[in-house]
Amino acid sequence: METILVAAKRDVIQSRVEILEGAGLTPTIIDVDSFALENVYGRVRPPKAEGAGATLYLNIGHQVTNLSILEGDATRVVRDVFISGVTFTKAIAKALGCELAAAEELKRAHPILVDPQEKEKALQEGNREALGVSQAASQVARDLVGEVHRSVDFYLSQGPERSIAGVVLSGGGSKIKNLATYLNAELRVPVEGMDPLGFLAKTPAD
Repeated sequence: METILVAAKRDVIQSRVEILEGAGLTPTIIDVDSFALENVYGRVRPPKAEGAGATLYLNIGHQVTNLSILEGDATRVVRDVFISGVTFTKAIAKALGCELAAAEELKRAHPILVDPQEKEKALQEGNREALGVSQAASQVARDLVGEVHRSVDFYLSQGPERSIAGVVLSGGGSKIKNLATYLNAELRVPVEGMDPLGFLAKTPAD
């Protein structure tokens, strides 16, 4: 029998409960971020064919990124990576010499320049802001890719038949423009975003 031991601080759970209750909701189940995302993905996407390879989940939050690898119905790797949305923001603030609030706006406005044509266009236009944001964000993204590779290497070392079929992105940090394209090029597997509320019925507009 294979088991996973999970622990959480009581005050962390209580803070989540208070947020939900403040929104008028009554929580009935509290789950670990990574497991909750795996369950949601199973609702919003059809099941994969058997033997198609494992799925790697990256939930890029404000202060931490949850990483997990799901093989069939079994979670094989779970870890927290402390490269997150605020890491991108701080890197941009340092590179451009601005406050965090301004860096956050710049992060939302400018993409990571992955395509050579995009880089050339920014150079020709003298768009130092876009170039600075891209350079700073790319360095953080490289560090994140390094952590992903460490987890993937650990997973692959557990058996010669194991492989990663794709990556699923979620969390506010995953909204950085071109991040999915960057990760796709670096990891060489399909990368897709996930809407965690996509399984809910759409409410008609008033």
